Amino acid sequence: MEPQPEQMHPRARQLLDYWESIRPAPNVLPGRENFQPAAVAPLLASLSLLDVFRNPLRFRYRVVGSSLTVAGYSARAGDWFDEVVPPLPRGERPAEPMIEVVHSGRPSWVLAPPRMPQVRGVAEIERLILPLARDGRTVDMLLNLTLYHSRSRRVL
Repeated sequence: MEPQPEQMHPRARQLLDYWESIRPAPNVLPGRENFQPAAVAPLLASLSLLDVFRNPLRFRYRVVGSSLTVAGYSARAGDWFDEVVPPLPRGERPAEPMIEVVHSGRPSWVLAPPRMPQVRGVAEIERLILPLARDGRTVDMLLNLTLYHSRSRRVL
């Protein structure tokens, strides 16, 4: 789903605005070299950075924020996404939103109840996936923000 700024948590909106601000040109994607972690320091605990590998298309964690362990998430830098995230019920592929971002070059945003069994005490998960491309076109990294919301919409 395309980002919906009016529905996004202020932290997600902050990251989306920052990502837009570092684009080298309107139709050019920012690369990792454009992303300065210090510019979004308050968000770092909720961020993950994944390298994109092709043939076959896979994702490997380069950075995993500390707050991602809130709901029992166990990924570490160097882990492959498909080896850490279990298959979802009903045959859903957990990597599908990331695959879509790689192919479209457009951000993805979702706010939904958790679908993975290890996520306890969380009412909703908000995820923003932003493409990064060294050459401005071919997505080679994904910048993800994951926020865990309690029933009162407080970020855990």
